[in-house]
Amino acid sequence: MQTFLSLTVSGLATAAIYAIAASGLVLTYTTTGVFNFAHGAIGMIAAFSYWQLTVGWGLPAGVALIAVVAVGAPLCGVVADRTIMRRLDATSDTIKAVVTIALMLGLLGLSVALWSPTVGRPISNLFAGRVVELGGVRIPWHQIVSMTTAVAVAVCLKLVLNATRIGVAMRAAVDNRSLAALNGANPAAASMLAWAIGCGLAALSGILIAPTLTLSAVPLTLMIVNAYGAAIFGRLSSLPLTFAGATFLGLSTNYAIGYLPKLPTDVQPYLRGLVDALPAIVLLVVLLAIPSGRLRGVLATREFAPKPAWAGSLGLVAAVVGVALIAAPRLGVAEVVTAGRVWGIAIIALSMVPLVGLSGQLSLCQLSLAAIGAVAYAHLGWTNPLGLVAAAAAAAAAGALIALPALRVSGIYVALATAAFAVICDRWFFRLPAFGDGGFQPFPGGNLPVVRPSFLGLDATGHVAYFRYAAVVFALVALCVVALRRSFVGSLLIAVKDGPAAAATCGINVRVTKVAVFAGSGAIAGIGGATLSAATPTSTTTFDFVAGLPILMMMVICGVASSGAAVATGLFLGSTLLSGGIAGFERWQNVAIGFVGLLLGAHPNGLAPLLRRAAASVTRTGSSPAANRWAVAGGDREETPPELLGLLKPALPAEVARIDERLGLADRHALDVAGRLS
Repeated sequence: MQTFLSLTVSGLATAAIYAIAASGLVLTYTTTGVFNFAHGAIGMIAAFSYWQLTVGWGLPAGVALIAVVAVGAPLCGVVADRTIMRRLDATSDTIKAVVTIALMLGLLGLSVALWSPTVGRPISNLFAGRVVELGGVRIPWHQIVSMTTAVAVAVCLKLVLNATRIGVAMRAAVDNRSLAALNGANPAAASMLAWAIGCGLAALSGILIAPTLTLSAVPLTLMIVNAYGAAIFGRLSSLPLTFAGATFLGLSTNYAIGYLPKLPTDVQPYLRGLVDALPAIVLLVVLLAIPSGRLRGVLATREFAPKPAWAGSLGLVAAVVGVALIAAPRLGVAEVVTAGRVWGIAIIALSMVPLVGLSGQLSLCQLSLAAIGAVAYAHLGWTNPLGLVAAAAAAAAAGALIALPALRVSGIYVALATAAFAVICDRWFFRLPAFGDGGFQPFPGGNLPVVRPSFLGLDATGHVAYFRYAAVVFALVALCVVALRRSFVGSLLIAVKDGPAAAATCGINVRVTKVAVFAGSGAIAGIGGATLSAATPTSTTTFDFVAGLPILMMMVICGVASSGAAVATGLFLGSTLLSGGIAGFERWQNVAIGFVGLLLGAHPNGLAPLLRRAAASVTRTGSSPAANRWAVAGGDREETPPELLGLLKPALPAEVARIDERLGLADRHALDVAGRLS
C-alpha cells in the first residue's frame, strides 16, 4: 500500500507537468490553428537557460524562474507570432506543422551548439531537500509545487478565457477570425497573447521536469510527446479533458515503472522499452479511438506540383551515375565510406515525394520505415537485389499498417500518429533483446551488421564499388518516382490531396489510395534503409525519430515534390564536403536547416519553384510566354500560373488589381484569406 501511495503521488506530480505543457499546446492551437511541434523544444531551451542563470551565473532560483518563465519565454512567443506564425494564415496544415518542426530542429541545434552534450549539467529540484510527510509518504516540495501550479494554471486559464475581454476575443478567433474582427475583437492581439502564454507554459513545464529527465536536449524535447497524448485526449479543444488525459498518462506511466520489477525476470527486458513508449502508445490509441468528427477539420489549400520532364529527369540520373563513376576513385577511403551515406539518405528522402509531396500526408516516421527495411535486409543476409526487394516488402507492410490512422484522420493528426509510431520503434521495438538463445533481435548488441551485395560477377563489397552501386540504385528508384508522378496514379494522388471529398465523388477510392501511397512510400524508404545500412555501420541511433527530422526539413525546403531535392538532401546531410570545409558546420547544421525552414510561410512550395521562376525570368525558355510573365510579375507569391490551371489568357496580377479598383472590389488576396479563415 505504501508503494501504491508513493507511486500515486509521484504520478500526479508528473501528470501536473504534462497538464501544464498540454494546456499551453491546446491554447495555442485552438486560438491560432497552429499545432506547435516545437513546444517541447521551447521547454528544453528554457530549462537550459534556467540552469545557465542559476548554476552558471549564480542568480537566485526565484529570479531565474521569473526571468525565464515570465519574461523570456513570453517575449519569444510574441516575436515568433509577429515574425513567423502570422505568415501561416493561408497555408496548409502541413506547412504549418513543418514550420514548427523547423523551429524545433533549430532550437535543438542551438542547444547543442551552446551547451555541449558531452558535459554533465546537474539541475536540482525546486526547494531541494525539503519534503512533507503525509500518511507515511514523503512528498518533495518540488512535487507539491508542480501539482499546485497545475491547479493554478487551470483556474487562471478558465478565468482568462471566460471572464476577460481578451479571453472572449481569443475564443471568438477560434470560431471565425474575420467575423470576430468585424465585431470589434482583435484576432492579432489574441494570437500574440496565446503564443506568449503557450511559450510561458512550455518553459515552466520544461523547468519542472528537467530534474527528472536530466538536462539533456533530446529527452526534454521529446517530453512533449507525452503531452501530445493528453492534448489529443482533450481533442485539442477541451482543457478539462486535457487535464484528465494528463492525469491518466502520469499515473499509468509511474505505475508501470514501479511495478515492472515485480514481474518475472525473464519478461522484464521485453517490457522495459514498452514502459518508455507508453505515452506514444496512448497517443496512437487515442487517435484511433476518438471519432474523427470530433477532431478539428483540415484547411484545404491548393499546391502546385509540376510534372517533371523526362529529359530533365534522365539528365539528373545520368549526372548522378556519371559523377559517382568518376568521383569515387578520386576520393580517399574515409571520404568514400562517408559519402556512401549520400545515396541511402537520398533514397529515404525520395520516399517523401509521393507521400508528402504528391498526396499531402505528413509522415514523421520515414526513417523508422527505413530501419525496418534495414533490419530485414541485414537478417536475411541476401547479397543479391532480392535483398532490396525483401527490405522494400517489409517496410511496405509497416507503411500499410501506419496508414490505418490516416484512413480516419488527416493533417496534423497523421503527423502525430506517425511520430508516435517512430517513438514506439525507438523506445521499444528497436531495443528488444533476442527472443531466446540466438533468436531474432532487431539490432543485435545495438548495431546492425550488413553484408554488401555480390552477385552475377558483380562485387560491390569494396567501398568504391559500393558507392557506385548505391548511386545506380538511387537512379533507378528516382526514375520510378518520376514515372509515378507522370502517370495517372500521380494525378490521382494530387486529386486526393487537393480535395478528398471531391475525389471520392469522382469515384476515386480514397482509402485504398492512402494505403497504397503509404505502402509504396514505405517500400522506397526500406530500400533506402538497406542501402544506408550497407554503406556505413549503423545502430539504433542512426534511425531514431529526431535523426529523421533534418531529412524531412531539407526535402520541404528544396521542394518535396521534386526528385532533385532528394539529391540535395543526401549531399547536404550525408557528404563531408561541407562539414570538412566549414569549421563548426556539424554543430550549426540543424540551426541552419531550422532557420531556412522558418521561411516556408512565405514560400510554402520550397526552393524549387523559386529556382524555376528565376530560370524563367533569365532565359525566358522552358515555359510559355504567359507562364514566364506570371512568374516574373508574381514576385515571391507561391501561385500556380493560371495558364497551367486551364485559363488560356490569364490576366497579370496588376491588371486584376486595376479592374478590382475600378469596380470597387476588395483586395483579391485579402478576400481569399478571409474565405479560408471563415
